[in-house]
Amino acid sequence: MRCYVHSEAEAVGVCVRCGRAVCSDCQQERHGRLVCRQCEEASAGSWAGFKIEFPNFERMFDELFACFGRRCPQCGKGIESNFVVCPYCAAPLQPVCADCGEKLRPDWKACPYCGKRVEAPA
Repeated sequence: MRCYVHSEAEAVGVCVRCGRAVCSDCQQERHGRLVCRQCEEASAGSWAGFKIEFPNFERMFDELFACFGRRCPQCGKGIESNFVVCPYCAAPLQPVCADCGEKLRPDWKACPYCGKRVEAPA
């Protein structure tokens, strides 16, 4: 078998990415694997043959919190579990005591921190 670039040279292997035969002058090594020079140049700035690209940071942040299953009921963006209001649309997420400002669970009838009765949402 002959090299795809140097037809006079005997191939020493086959590129694992494109399958072309390469000679000793054309061979490159990428993470312990034989690749041709063209595939090596095409994968510059990548890792293990995969390009590393970061999507829009806000989208990435949103998707990270979506993995934990908490989303704003109004705008649908990913939010942290301890957020009281959505930072994107200002929708209230968790009730707070009108007197002391402590976070309350939705099923509580009174604030356990100051004793104030919790009024039902209108």
